[in-house]
Amino acid sequence: ATLGDDAIAHGINETEVSLVITSHDLLPKFKNILSKTPKVKQLVYMEDQLVKTDTSGFKAGIEIIPFSEVVKKGASSDIGT
Repeated sequence: ATLGDDAIAHGINETEVSLVITSHDLLPKFKNILSKTPKVKQLVYMEDQLVKTDTSGFKAGIEIIPFSEVVKKGASSDIGT
């Protein structure tokens, strides 16, 4: 939360991840960062219980996924059974 956009982008690029998990509050920061992190294809965010998260205006080709959807997919998965 205290790092600037360039520092966050550098950390993401160094790890070469394609998926980032963040919070509702920090999600807007990624609108600027995604142009500097070409390997990121998915953003998972923890929803706010009271405020609907705005997922518009992000770089094309990025999948924005609420954590509740990840939980739902996990619950209905038959992997490992």
